[in-house]
Amino acid sequence: MKNFKLLKNPKEAYDLLYKITSIDIYKKTRVRQVIEHRAFFCYILRTKFKMTYEGIAQYLSVHSKIKSYNHATAINSCNKFVIYRRYELEYWEALESHFNVSSQFEYSQLSKLLGIQENFIELEKKHVEALNTIKEYEIERFDGYTQNELEYRKLDKEQKQQYDERAKMVLKSFEWKKPKDDYEVITCAS
Repeated sequence: MKNFKLLKNPKEAYDLLYKITSIDIYKKTRVRQVIEHRAFFCYILRTKFKMTYEGIAQYLSVHSKIKSYNHATAINSCNKFVIYRRYELEYWEALESHFNVSSQFEYSQLSKLLGIQENFIELEKKHVEALNTIKEYEIERFDGYTQNELEYRKLDKEQKQQYDERAKMVLKSFEWKKPKDDYEVITCAS
Protein backbone atom coordinates (compact mmCIF):
# COMPACT_ATOMS: atom_id res chain seq x y z
CA MET A 1 0.00 0.00 0.00
CA LYS A 2 1.31 3.44 -0.94
CA ASN A 3 1.69 6.23 1.61
CA PHE A 4 -0.08 9.34 0.42
CA LYS A 5 0.42 12.77 1.85
CA LEU A 6 -2.67 14.32 3.45
CA LEU A 7 -3.67 17.47 1.61
CA LYS A 8 -4.29 20.44 3.86
CA ASN A 9 -5.62 23.06 1.45
CA PRO A 10 -6.86 23.54 -2.12
CA LYS A 11 -3.45 24.83 -3.26
CA GLU A 12 -1.85 21.52 -2.31
CA ALA A 13 -4.64 19.73 -4.20
CA TYR A 14 -3.95 21.85 -7.29
CA ASP A 15 -0.20 21.24 -7.00
CA LEU A 16 -0.75 17.48 -6.74
CA LEU A 17 -3.14 17.46 -9.71
CA TYR A 18 -0.63 19.43 -11.79
CA LYS A 19 2.22 17.14 -10.71
CA ILE A 20 0.31 13.98 -11.64
CA THR A 21 -1.31 15.16 -14.90
CA SER A 22 0.80 18.15 -16.07
CA ILE A 23 -2.49 19.88 -16.93
CA ASP A 24 -2.88 23.48 -15.78
CA ILE A 25 -6.56 23.81 -14.85
CA TYR A 26 -6.07 27.53 -14.08
CA LYS A 27 -5.63 28.32 -17.81
CA LYS A 28 -8.48 30.05 -19.57
CA THR A 29 -9.12 27.54 -22.32
CA ARG A 30 -11.85 25.26 -23.70
CA VAL A 31 -9.57 22.28 -24.31
CA ARG A 32 -11.44 19.13 -23.32
CA GLN A 33 -8.71 17.73 -21.07
CA VAL A 34 -8.42 21.00 -19.15
CA ILE A 35 -12.20 21.29 -18.72
CA GLU A 36 -12.53 17.71 -17.48
CA HIS A 37 -9.66 18.08 -15.02
CA ARG A 38 -10.99 21.45 -13.84
CA ALA A 39 -14.35 19.73 -13.22
CA PHE A 40 -12.48 17.01 -11.31
CA PHE A 41 -10.76 19.70 -9.21
CA CYS A 42 -14.16 21.30 -8.43
CA TYR A 43 -15.46 17.88 -7.50
CA ILE A 44 -12.51 17.33 -5.13
CA LEU A 45 -13.03 20.75 -3.55
CA ARG A 46 -16.72 19.99 -3.09
CA THR A 47 -16.51 16.40 -1.85
CA LYS A 48 -13.16 16.24 -0.05
CA PHE A 49 -12.73 19.79 1.23
CA LYS A 50 -16.49 20.30 1.77
CA MET A 51 -16.35 23.72 0.12
CA THR A 52 -19.54 25.49 -0.92
CA TYR A 53 -20.09 26.22 -4.59
CA GLU A 54 -19.63 29.90 -3.84
CA GLY A 55 -16.35 29.11 -2.09
CA ILE A 56 -15.15 27.07 -5.07
CA ALA A 57 -16.07 29.89 -7.43
CA GLN A 58 -14.30 32.50 -5.33
CA TYR A 59 -11.21 30.31 -4.99
CA LEU A 60 -10.97 29.71 -8.75
CA SER A 61 -11.70 33.37 -9.55
CA VAL A 62 -8.81 34.44 -7.34
CA HIS A 63 -6.28 31.79 -8.37
CA SER A 64 -7.05 31.07 -12.00
CA LYS A 65 -7.05 33.22 -15.12
CA ILE A 66 -10.83 32.68 -15.38
CA LYS A 67 -12.20 35.75 -13.63
CA SER A 68 -15.83 35.04 -14.54
CA TYR A 69 -16.03 31.81 -12.54
CA ASN A 70 -19.18 31.89 -10.38
CA HIS A 71 -21.17 29.46 -8.23
CA ALA A 72 -23.31 28.34 -11.20
CA THR A 73 -20.16 27.43 -13.13
CA ALA A 74 -18.92 25.47 -10.10
CA ILE A 75 -22.24 23.59 -9.87
CA ASN A 76 -22.11 22.83 -13.60
CA SER A 77 -18.50 21.60 -13.34
CA CYS A 78 -19.30 19.23 -10.47
CA ASN A 79 -22.38 17.89 -12.29
CA LYS A 80 -20.45 17.44 -15.54
CA PHE A 81 -17.68 15.58 -13.76
CA VAL A 82 -20.16 12.87 -12.76
CA ILE A 83 -20.79 12.39 -16.50
CA TYR A 84 -17.08 12.46 -17.43
CA ARG A 85 -16.38 9.92 -14.71
CA ARG A 86 -18.77 7.35 -16.23
CA TYR A 87 -16.78 7.12 -19.45
CA GLU A 88 -13.33 6.72 -17.89
CA LEU A 89 -14.16 5.33 -14.46
CA GLU A 90 -10.86 3.55 -13.89
CA TYR A 91 -8.76 6.67 -14.70
CA TRP A 92 -10.78 9.02 -12.50
CA GLU A 93 -10.91 6.60 -9.57
CA ALA A 94 -7.15 6.08 -9.76
CA LEU A 95 -6.62 9.84 -9.87
CA GLU A 96 -9.05 10.46 -7.00
CA SER A 97 -7.28 7.89 -4.84
CA HIS A 98 -4.32 10.30 -4.57
CA PHE A 99 -6.47 13.03 -2.99
CA ASN A 100 -6.60 12.31 0.74
CA VAL A 101 -7.61 15.40 2.62
CA SER A 102 -6.77 16.47 6.15
CA SER A 103 -9.80 17.82 7.97
CA GLN A 104 -7.99 20.53 9.93
CA PHE A 105 -9.96 23.37 8.41
CA GLU A 106 -13.62 23.61 7.48
CA TYR A 107 -13.38 24.86 3.90
CA SER A 108 -17.13 25.32 3.69
CA GLN A 109 -16.45 28.46 5.70
CA LEU A 110 -14.06 29.81 3.04
CA SER A 111 -16.73 31.83 1.25
CA LYS A 112 -17.70 33.44 4.58
CA LEU A 113 -14.06 34.26 5.27
CA LEU A 114 -13.62 35.76 1.82
CA GLY A 115 -16.80 37.80 2.37
CA ILE A 116 -15.47 39.05 5.70
CA GLN A 117 -12.18 39.94 3.99
CA GLU A 118 -14.03 41.91 1.29
CA ASN A 119 -16.06 43.75 3.98
CA PHE A 120 -12.85 44.55 5.84
CA ILE A 121 -11.27 45.96 2.67
CA GLU A 122 -14.40 48.06 2.06
CA LEU A 123 -14.31 49.37 5.64
CA GLU A 124 -10.61 50.13 5.31
CA LYS A 125 -11.30 52.19 2.16
CA LYS A 126 -14.04 54.11 4.00
CA HIS A 127 -11.68 54.63 6.92
CA VAL A 128 -8.98 56.07 4.62
CA GLU A 129 -11.58 58.34 2.98
CA ALA A 130 -12.71 59.55 6.42
CA LEU A 131 -9.11 60.27 7.45
CA ASN A 132 -8.55 62.23 4.24
CA THR A 133 -11.72 64.24 4.90
CA ILE A 134 -10.53 64.99 8.43
CA LYS A 135 -7.11 66.09 7.11
CA GLU A 136 -8.79 68.38 4.56
CA TYR A 137 -10.94 69.85 7.33
CA GLU A 138 -7.85 70.39 9.49
CA ILE A 139 -6.16 72.23 6.62
CA GLU A 140 -9.24 74.42 6.07
CA ARG A 141 -9.60 75.01 9.82
CA PHE A 142 -6.06 76.32 10.15
CA ASP A 143 -5.97 78.03 6.76
CA GLY A 144 -4.92 81.67 7.23
CA TYR A 145 -3.14 81.14 10.55
CA THR A 146 0.48 82.16 10.87
CA GLN A 147 3.15 79.61 11.68
CA ASN A 148 3.34 81.02 15.22
CA GLU A 149 -0.39 80.50 15.72
CA LEU A 150 -0.08 76.89 14.55
CA GLU A 151 2.92 76.29 16.85
CA TYR A 152 1.00 77.84 19.78
CA ARG A 153 -1.58 75.01 19.53
CA LYS A 154 1.18 72.47 20.20
CA LEU A 155 2.27 74.03 23.51
CA ASP A 156 1.33 72.63 26.91
CA LYS A 157 -0.66 74.66 29.46
CA GLU A 158 2.36 76.19 31.23
CA GLN A 159 4.06 77.14 27.96
CA LYS A 160 0.85 78.77 26.72
CA GLN A 161 0.68 80.87 29.90
CA GLN A 162 4.26 82.16 29.39
CA TYR A 163 3.53 82.81 25.72
CA ASP A 164 0.36 84.78 26.59
CA GLU A 165 2.27 86.98 29.08
CA ARG A 166 4.96 87.81 26.52
CA ALA A 167 2.46 88.34 23.73
CA LYS A 168 0.50 90.73 25.98
CA MET A 169 3.62 92.94 26.32
CA VAL A 170 4.23 92.87 22.57
CA LEU A 171 0.62 93.84 21.87
CA LYS A 172 0.83 96.69 24.42
CA SER A 173 3.87 98.06 22.59
CA PHE A 174 1.75 98.56 19.48
CA GLU A 175 -0.74 100.86 21.25
CA TRP A 176 1.38 103.97 20.75
CA LYS A 177 1.06 103.45 16.98
CA LYS A 178 -2.74 103.51 17.06
CA PRO A 179 -4.34 106.85 16.24
CA LYS A 180 -6.19 108.50 19.10
CA ASP A 181 -9.80 109.55 18.77
CA ASP A 182 -9.17 112.98 20.27
CA TYR A 183 -7.63 115.41 17.88
CA GLU A 184 -6.75 118.98 18.67
CA VAL A 185 -8.25 121.42 16.24
CA ILE A 186 -5.96 124.28 15.37
CA THR A 187 -7.54 127.29 13.80
CA CYS A 188 -5.44 129.59 11.79
CA ALA A 189 -6.07 133.27 11.64
CA SER A 190 -6.72 134.43 8.24
